[in-house]
Amino acid sequence: MQPGKSISFTFYADVATGDWHAALRKCFRDKMLYEVKNFDNSLYKRNDLEYIRHAYTMHLMMAWEKNYYSTNDSSYTLNEF
Repeated sequence: MQPGKSISFTFYADVATGDWHAALRKCFRDKMLYEVKNFDNSLYKRNDLEYIRHAYTMHLMMAWEKNYYSTNDSSYTLNEF
């Protein structure tokens, strides 16, 4: 993102009774992933983000992921990962 720019996200949360299967059913079947009527596709269409249209696989990691950060010696291990 460019300096001075901002981005916002809408976070949806809900409560489901039962086990995690019930929560998935509510999210994917009953609420249709909380689909919005007017989906904003502008980020996907940006020229500077065009690469993502062809990125079918990606690996998401948290900053404290044990494969990315070693708590033993407080070092980052991304190259080894």
